[in-house]
Amino acid sequence: IAMEAAQPLRVLEDLAVDKTRTMHGEQAFVYHGAICAGDVITGRQKVVDMYEKKGGALTFVVTETRLDNQRGEHVCDLRTVIVVRNA
Repeated sequence: IAMEAAQPLRVLEDLAVDKTRTMHGEQAFVYHGAICAGDVITGRQKVVDMYEKKGGALTFVVTETRLDNQRGEHVCDLRTVIVVRNA
């Protein structure tokens, strides 16, 4: 869902990260309710962590997105890790 809405790309733009130096590192889902055909899903994404590895060669951007349906019911949480290769 986040990839379809281009959410990771927006986070990278907000952080002024060169998208050509990134890759999708990890994705996790926690479902709290059913998501059915015809539902209108809205999400709120936030950056919850950023850390470096390999002596600063890689930066990991961790985001969480809360998804609610058209009735305001919390249906899912997404956790995404984007890996940035630094120059």
